[in-house]
Amino acid sequence: MSRRLSISLIALLGAASCGPRGGTDVGNGATVSFSLAEFMPGSVSSALSKPANTTLTLPSGDAVEEVWVAVEKISLQACEHPDDDGKSTFDGPIIVNLLADDPPMGDAVTIAPGRYCKLGLALHEIQADELPPGAPSDLAEVSLLMRGHRADGVAFVVRSREPISLKLNATKAGGFTLFGDNPLIIAFDLGAMEASLDLGSVDASPVLVDADHEAKRLKALEKVTKKTAALFRDTNGDGVLSADEVGDEGALAEGE
Repeated sequence: MSRRLSISLIALLGAASCGPRGGTDVGNGATVSFSLAEFMPGSVSSALSKPANTTLTLPSGDAVEEVWVAVEKISLQACEHPDDDGKSTFDGPIIVNLLADDPPMGDAVTIAPGRYCKLGLALHEIQADELPPGAPSDLAEVSLLMRGHRADGVAFVVRSREPISLKLNATKAGGFTLFGDNPLIIAFDLGAMEASLDLGSVDASPVLVDADHEAKRLKALEKVTKKTAALFRDTNGDGVLSADEVGDEGALAEGE
């Protein structure tokens, strides 16, 4: 089964900052909270969670053991105001292992109700003094860290230090409505991300992918991460992407 992470980004963001900033007219009527999840489109198991701390085995036979992402900020763009006046921005850092135990959900944040056309998520390298308890030391100065082993048992480590800007767009669909309580899930397609590395063709043991080793594969991973991310509505607010939530309304916004 595929793995889900249930974590409130906004709660963590609020702990690191004073909350949303920007030109939106914040008032009663809409609250927003976010979760992060891994997602495998087209798979029967993609909408199910599996036991915590379980390695994610992909169709290729490769297994992913850790996927850390460092979120610098997250933003929502109102459809009617496609400029800074219509943007709500929340500051990090948020440092998350997508395959870790599920921490409790946190509080939501109030924003202006209405239709939103874009969501932005910025991954950025973090400093050693920002590492949370339990994070590996080599996560310092990294924006994305993936560890695991190939189907043949060869270990791999992928480290990106590049800022990765994810832009999830809903403009063609006319945006999505935020009114009342709005638990949302930002989903990462780990299957597509790992497949983009084509690790089976690397003649090395262990396999290291970073700016100095297999840099083209790293660029491919960063590109796929941007394209395959998606935003879903968490209708029952449990932080887990269920089959109904994937199928009923579909993705609210998709990566560009």
